[in-house]
This record gives sequence, structure tokens and C-alpha cells, in this order.
Amino acid sequence: MSEFSSATVGDAVLYAPPPETPKLHPREWVKENLFSSPFNSVLTFVTTIILLAVFRGFLSFIFNPVRQWDSTATNMQLFMTRAYPDEQYIRVWFCVAVILILTGVSMAVWRAGSAMPVAGVGHRLLATGALLALLA
Repeated sequence: MSEFSSATVGDAVLYAPPPETPKLHPREWVKENLFSSPFNSVLTFVTTIILLAVFRGFLSFIFNPVRQWDSTATNMQLFMTRAYPDEQYIRVWFCVAVILILTGVSMAVWRAGSAMPVAGVGHRLLATGALLALLA
């Protein structure tokens, strides 16, 4: 949907801009959105207290001196790749690279919108893959 609404009059198309939303000062925004009614005020305070309790519990769990995190640091490779053979880590890194490349291409297409057709992106990816296959 476009950001402008349109109406036709004969052969001419008239565009009306969307209504402007007033820009609020942060204090006004908080008052309007978080404390607009007694129920919203209570809900804001209760949610804040719950989130602070969860955050405090999480931090106390992590930074508790009783916790022994040495085994985690020692076995980080085991946590990430399990018992995958060391000589075949290139497969893991290749999969990570493919995921990152596809994520980047998806974000670029999403940001570009209709400025870059998806078919063009597909052709470029196929050409790049073919070039890499020929070079390998």
C-alpha cells in the first residue's frame, strides 16, 4: 500500500498526503502512551518491576561467585561443533558463510524494494556461483 491515498477525477489522479502525526516530546509521549489512564499506569509499574526482577535474577545467576564457568570456556569448541572432526571444519565455515551471504542478499533486496528486481538478484547470484565453481 502506498503512503499516499489517491482519487481519480476524470483522467487526472489526485494524491492527498497522509495526515501528519504530531511529534511529541519524550515526556509527553510517555504520558500519552504509558500513563494515559490509571490502568495503564499500574500496568507500566507492574511490568517494570517484573522486568527488573527477571533482569536482576539473570545477572545474579551469571555473576554469582559460586558458578564455575571454567568448564564452559574450556569446552567452547565442543559446545559449538560437537565432536565434528577438526580437519573438516571448512564445511562448518562454508555453511556459516552461505547463511551470512544469503542473509545479506535478503536484507539488500528487502531494503531496495522494487528498485532491484528479484530475478536480477537471482541471475547475479547464479553468475557468482558459476564463477566460483569454475575457479575452484
